[in-house]
Amino acid sequence: MRKIEINLYPYSSSEKKIDVLIEKYFPFVFLGFLFLFLMNILLFFLNGFITFPLKKIKQKWEKISPQIEKLNNLKREINKLKIKKADLESFYQERVSISHIFADIFKALPKNMWLEKIAYSNRELFLSGYVVKWEKEYLATIDAFIKNLKKEEYFSKIFKNLALKDTRKTEYRGREVTYFILQAK
Repeated sequence: MRKIEINLYPYSSSEKKIDVLIEKYFPFVFLGFLFLFLMNILLFFLNGFITFPLKKIKQKWEKISPQIEKLNNLKREINKLKIKKADLESFYQERVSISHIFADIFKALPKNMWLEKIAYSNRELFLSGYVVKWEKEYLATIDAFIKNLKKEEYFSKIFKNLALKDTRKTEYRGREVTYFILQAK
């Protein structure tokens, strides 16, 4: 047998629609709330797993932070001492007398050699010039000049290393000459 239902109040159908909607979508709403609840629990545990090691790290950091501060203070002190050392070394550095260097250079200069350029900067000296062949070969004259400079007391005290950097044969006013560059450090 079939039941027949007669609606005597026509406006009550909206309540049925709501009941139908609730019955139809309740499982989805319930699953949504269940999903959100589970996500909340999962995030709670993840937060606990992350903050626990962070708390340990923070405790270790608090233990060693005074030591780090001491190290930073020591570094600052070392930098200050380095600056003071540089200042004291600048006072201690021996002053170079250019006139003594020139006197030693021209005392050691052979007759068949002349200088074209003398450059001095940062405790480094460059000499360039020409050698003409006269009684000795070109390189023998340059070698004699280097030996004479090394014998000069003031020059050898200031410059420990004296080296021939470059030589090349060229012509100067119709004569064959050798151009040279010496470096003294």
